[in-house]
Amino acid sequence: MHSQSNDLIKKSAEIALPSNSGLNRGAFTELNTKFSLELSNLPAYQNVLLLQGPVGPFFSKLARFLKQRGSKTHKINFNPGDEFFYDSKEPNTYLYDFTLGYWPQYLERYIVQHQIEAIFLFGDCRPIHLPAQEICKQYGIDLWVLEEGYLRPDYFTMEYFGVNANSRLFNATPECLIDHGSEMIAKQAHANITHYNWSHLHITRHAIMYWLANVLQPFKCANYDHHRELNFVIAYRWIKNFCAHWTYRIKDRSAIKKLLHHRPPEEKNYFLFPLQVHDDAQMLHHSDFNSVEDAIEMVVTSFYKHLSMHKNAATKLIIKHHPMDRGHKNYLDFIKNLSKTLGIKDHVYYLHELNLDLILPYCKGCITVNSTLGLKALSMGVPVKNLGRSFYNKNHITSQKTLQQFWKNPGFVSLKSTQAFQRFVISQTQVNGCLYSPEYQPK
Repeated sequence: MHSQSNDLIKKSAEIALPSNSGLNRGAFTELNTKFSLELSNLPAYQNVLLLQGPVGPFFSKLARFLKQRGSKTHKINFNPGDEFFYDSKEPNTYLYDFTLGYWPQYLERYIVQHQIEAIFLFGDCRPIHLPAQEICKQYGIDLWVLEEGYLRPDYFTMEYFGVNANSRLFNATPECLIDHGSEMIAKQAHANITHYNWSHLHITRHAIMYWLANVLQPFKCANYDHHRELNFVIAYRWIKNFCAHWTYRIKDRSAIKKLLHHRPPEEKNYFLFPLQVHDDAQMLHHSDFNSVEDAIEMVVTSFYKHLSMHKNAATKLIIKHHPMDRGHKNYLDFIKNLSKTLGIKDHVYYLHELNLDLILPYCKGCITVNSTLGLKALSMGVPVKNLGRSFYNKNHITSQKTLQQFWKNPGFVSLKSTQAFQRFVISQTQVNGCLYSPEYQPK
């Protein structure tokens, strides 16, 4: 991934990777100038270690790809669910069955003993992944963090040492990012990307198998402490999630019809508040909210204050449940009681199966804690207010007003700046592919 112009290299210092980190990173010391990241342009590592991956077979696919490129691939599993999708009988695959306290020492010894040059993992805030960051820095080892795509469903995220608010883009100025993106738009034709259907059914199916593998073998890896609960109740909730997808499609139909078919999109009387998974690292580590309920209470109360000063019967707040939290959480009673107490129950909707492409054109603004769904809203010209910490919460991109000011006047989106910003984000952090699609194969 070599730079196409000297100017781009000179201007890249603010967001380029540190030149003294990593053994074989090669071209990754410069900014990627291709349309998106490509796994085929990773350095030719001799020894690679995979830690915990996304639920499903993706890390098995990734290991196969790395082996085909000549890398000796190691894998450490932590529980029966990991083993279900990546068999510990595979060569250079181990099952860690000790305490979390011993894990940093074990990992350090493993890295040294096997001369590991790069580590791949999914989710940088998991307790088992936190020690990897410091150890990799200490030994000059490349650390690649994967995450679901910032721009879904056609991409997944791969960043050096951190994602979301830990991304190297977090501290970069918006001017720098927009300038880079503008140059890329001017020099590059739009690439032919492969499109994927974002199916929560694939994820749910993998999650059910993952949790069942763990709850059916409770004494295996008894020392393991998952970043989320692993028990029969959670397995049941994933099954419930699968069924709820169809139930809510029927339940929400009349409310959605009422919202969409009685007013033209041009009136833009709606505010969208997409919720996040209740135990997501974005909520737990990159916001000041103690829970999703806290965020809901803050937003609904603020909306009430706005309505008390600016009466408008058409103004609605639409709260959208996260599809991965169906079966796990339901905030209906909480939202209903809160909005009824405040006297605004006719102004607040709580929906599960809501097509964002249909509702966003009707929206005056979008409020998120730090969901990457905000990027989709921006791409459709809807102003976004972040309440937490995110790499895209920057001047010229998101609203920097207070929430009370945002209700009254969200401002406007500079599509030119937003397109340049997203163009740069894709080129530096996004791989064209889907972590959960059976059709996707790393290449």
